[in-house]
Amino acid sequence: MSKDVGHITLRGSVETVVEFFGYAINSILYQRGVYPHSTFKSVPKYGLPMLVTTDEGLQGYLAEVLRQLLGWMNRCEVSKLVVVVASEATGQTLERWAFDVQVDHAAAGAVAVPRSQSDSVREQREIQAIIRQICASVTFLPLLDEPCTFDLLVYTDKQAEVPAAWGESDPKYITGGSHEVKLRSFTTKIHKVEGLVAYKIEGAGFGGADGRRDTLQRCLFAGDEVGAETRAAFSFGSVENVVSIGRFGQILEAPGVGLPQMLEESVL
Repeated sequence: MSKDVGHITLRGSVETVVEFFGYAINSILYQRGVYPHSTFKSVPKYGLPMLVTTDEGLQGYLAEVLRQLLGWMNRCEVSKLVVVVASEATGQTLERWAFDVQVDHAAAGAVAVPRSQSDSVREQREIQAIIRQICASVTFLPLLDEPCTFDLLVYTDKQAEVPAAWGESDPKYITGGSHEVKLRSFTTKIHKVEGLVAYKIEGAGFGGADGRRDTLQRCLFAGDEVGAETRAAFSFGSVENVVSIGRFGQILEAPGVGLPQMLEESVL
């Protein structure tokens, strides 16, 4: 990490947050059974055994998403990352894992921010608490008893430069009844990340904070820049962009593309 002893820079803080997002996404995909448990391995991180994918296609996909996220965050253009778990059969959103990103702009504009050893220890403990909540999610979230896909959404400022491979999408809110569970937060002294998971409640009436819609939406689709079997997306609401890339179902090998292949092409 790009952190000096006793100090943290904007770049170092961004790397910490993006690295956390990578592990959090892997944990969600494993714990919620979006991918077979046999395709994950355990690695030590944050003083915990973390599960990460061994699928080369998915690894490449996540690496590309996190690389783009790193660039946006270094320019303080990201306000939220969302992992959307949806039904493969209907496309309906079943879970929405949202991580709000708050930036201390005064600290971000400084050359470096003082940080003690106790701050570093506190940060790791806060991250551990979030990861443990994700791991414990099977105890309070409804069973996902059908094949599921996932999307990654990134909320950015409207002036953020969007790569050609990204196009528009809707925010993929849950329709109908939903419940929310607040997750823990962590801070680097420059960024604060707060988590929340919303999940669909079958048979409930329309409601829940996740049933809302942005007042302005567009829908575009990407070309072949990220592979023939991969769809990328970018959209914005009334205040900010909502950027998403890709939706994957069961992972197969895409010959000659080097990316996972979707079992079923989905259209917004």
